[in-house]
Amino acid sequence: SGVSSDLVQKTIVKQCLERKNVSNVCFANAILPLRGDDAQYISLVESESVTAPDVDDHGVADMLSTHQFQLVETGTHLMKRIPQTEGKPGTDVNGEEIKAEPGNDPGFLKDMTGVIFSPEDDNLLISNIKGHPVVLDNGVNVDPTIHVEKVDLNSGNITFDGSLEVNGDVVPGMSIDVTGDVFIKGSIERSSIKAGNNITVGGGIFGGMKEIHNTKSDEADNEADSESIKYELIANGNIEAKFVNLSSLYAKQNVVVKEYIGNSYVKAGKKVFLGQDGGKGVVFGGFIEAVERIAANQLGTESYVPTHLKVGELNKLIRLHSQLKKEVAKRTKEASQLDQILQKIKQAGAPDILGKLQLDKARKISNTVDSIYETIKGLKTQLQEVDAKMEQHKGAKVNVVKALYPNTIIEINGATKEFTSKIKGCCLMLLNDEVSECNEKE
Repeated sequence: SGVSSDLVQKTIVKQCLERKNVSNVCFANAILPLRGDDAQYISLVESESVTAPDVDDHGVADMLSTHQFQLVETGTHLMKRIPQTEGKPGTDVNGEEIKAEPGNDPGFLKDMTGVIFSPEDDNLLISNIKGHPVVLDNGVNVDPTIHVEKVDLNSGNITFDGSLEVNGDVVPGMSIDVTGDVFIKGSIERSSIKAGNNITVGGGIFGGMKEIHNTKSDEADNEADSESIKYELIANGNIEAKFVNLSSLYAKQNVVVKEYIGNSYVKAGKKVFLGQDGGKGVVFGGFIEAVERIAANQLGTESYVPTHLKVGELNKLIRLHSQLKKEVAKRTKEASQLDQILQKIKQAGAPDILGKLQLDKARKISNTVDSIYETIKGLKTQLQEVDAKMEQHKGAKVNVVKALYPNTIIEINGATKEFTSKIKGCCLMLLNDEVSECNEKE
């Protein structure tokens, strides 16, 4: 019948022949094929980890410190693919091959970001940027930005070498510390945020009086530090928000607020803008400080809330400039005196004539002179930097578009003026050592 003898169960055939009267007896079976194994995608990293909470000296556990977002460096192995197998073919009763079904393999995801295939292994993904790995079923994305719905108990405090995007709010008591940008679509309430670049808040920034307490801040190098105000938001770039209330902000660049800044401490390394692109643009209460300019639609309120603004630090820079010049003169005189001593030693005779003590003394004096000249070089560099800053501060001004209310104090480059009556929009700057109105072009 064409059945392969290798597949015939000869014992059954023999029994059938002995019985002579049989039917429907299976005496040969095909060898069924074996399906291949599916491909495996093995993650070599995790997106985040859960660790034991930090415990302070009093035995109190910080449950917000248990979540840690992972960071990978360039070249980190991310995911290994074990290819599918083809399976093992079978044989039908006639000895013909039955093809095996191979295992499934969807392949690595298309359009992955921040990753490349290893040059030595097409089945290995490695990162080509530094960032946060997002592990998927059959692929990995490395993103320089962490994306979370909101910062709360579920996310925990966030510390990351990169940027952060928050789709919602930052709830009270949370902490964020990233080296890049922080973009928050919602609002921030009584939380500590530090960014290596910009902080952008779609909603408002809510603080509280308890958060503005007596703690020295290294970031704030100004007279207001005598009040030891702690900053809640610190950015090396800009800080932008819809409104700010009972909060402390420090930006090395600009602070831009649409509606108002109320009863807050704000310091900008360059400018503070309110209501420039629409919005009320009001400042009331608190202390606002900028190096170059403060511009708002309204300063103070009809209820005469004490409001203090300060721009420029020309007076400090002038004092620093004078101190540096005196120090340069002092060091130059020291170097000149030592040079004269050195010349006298050299004139005393040739090196082979001078004694060992004299030669040692000459070497020490020469080294000291070189050190002093290096110091002078550094002092002159500082002088150049101070000169540049003085030019920057000379143009410091306050612009008020609509109205300035009584009980507002304006300080410009060391000169102070308290306003006791309401005035309309104006431009204020230091003229003849007094805070005076000026033309916008001045």
